[in-house]
Amino acid sequence: MSEQKTVLDEVKEILDYYYENSQDIIIEDLLRMQDKVAILGYRLAEELAEIRKQYNWAYFTRKIEFNKAKSHYIGERQMKIGESDVEAHLDVEQQQKKELEFENMGYQLENVLRQLNKVLSAVQQRISYLKFEKQRTQNQNTT
Repeated sequence: MSEQKTVLDEVKEILDYYYENSQDIIIEDLLRMQDKVAILGYRLAEELAEIRKQYNWAYFTRKIEFNKAKSHYIGERQMKIGESDVEAHLDVEQQQKKELEFENMGYQLENVLRQLNKVLSAVQQRISYLKFEKQRTQNQNTT
């Protein structure tokens, strides 16, 4: 998780720089920035995959523990199904919180990745525009 913070911090730093300087950045710097954002996006996607794996593990662990607890309450404690459900939910409450944390982190990373793709598209458009302007200027200078 600490790597996630580092990658997200790097992404934020690049995006802040781009936001503040987008009108003055030269093509070469934009290309380097585009490459860096694409690589960071890949690293975030790897982190997202790991978080999804942890979420699935937490989800199935909670389900298994819930069913064990419910069976215990019904079989050994002779509770009714409704009562055993309530007790089993209380038993796995911490596991459910952990599962929800992983799910939330996954959603956050998905949103960041979606936005990164939009930024990459905007950077590509800016690069295309600057290339066109550069070629137009060169053509005017040669005529």
